[in-house]
Amino acid sequence: MDFSAYNLAQSGAGSLGGCLTLIDSDRLSPANLGRHILGISFLGRNKADGCAEYIRGQLPHLAIESRPLDATAILASLSGDLIIDATGEEPFSIALNHHALSRRPNFPPVLHAWIVGNGGVTQALLCDGPEHGCFKCQKPKLASEPRYRVLRPDSGNELQRNPACGDGLSPFPVSASMSAAALALDLVLAWNSGDLRHRYRTRVLDPDRSFQIKDMNLTPAPEYPACRTRNPRDQQIVEVIALIPDPERIHTRDRVYSFAIRVCV
Repeated sequence: MDFSAYNLAQSGAGSLGGCLTLIDSDRLSPANLGRHILGISFLGRNKADGCAEYIRGQLPHLAIESRPLDATAILASLSGDLIIDATGEEPFSIALNHHALSRRPNFPPVLHAWIVGNGGVTQALLCDGPEHGCFKCQKPKLASEPRYRVLRPDSGNELQRNPACGDGLSPFPVSASMSAAALALDLVLAWNSGDLRHRYRTRVLDPDRSFQIKDMNLTPAPEYPACRTRNPRDQQIVEVIALIPDPERIHTRDRVYSFAIRVCV
């Protein structure tokens, strides 16, 4: 949550009567230090509590709160003007996507941001209605290739999502975490200003292992009809998924942002 939360706070989250609320059940470990805004003095502490304290120390005029909760406990209660999923955990992203679709049109837009492979690419996708593709539309079948392949076949890296923070963490540099946070922030600011243009955005950090994909508006995938209906509750559920990460709610200026942030850093 660190870079994303701090960038949004710098952009006004928690000001003008709003409240920036960070939610994460994870604790900061030594494996996180190389790619986290928090340092050794926060080791062993809850990440939400630590990030909230850090942001309050740097930007004391903002209203910052933290809750050490798990995402599975509050997924059904997410609300606001915009939900941001920066967990980097595909099972949760799919779960949140299905939850959002099943509640259309009475659910806010969802912005997903993630790191591909070992940090060679960062991507972000805003899902704001049946006119455009949802998270599942980029790869309708889990076992198949994505519609717009970003990793080269000879990249030697099959990892499509970063695992939960901790041992066995995908070895990517801190620049990848910062790039993902910046890409998400750009999309948030574009949404907030009403000038979205492109809802599906890609930033290539390692061109030797990655394809360049132009920014675009993702179209609904024919293989995933639930995306094209406003009330897909009657759609058959064909996948069993696990809920892993920790959502967070963020108020930015006069808008409310519900965050699902647990970026592996």
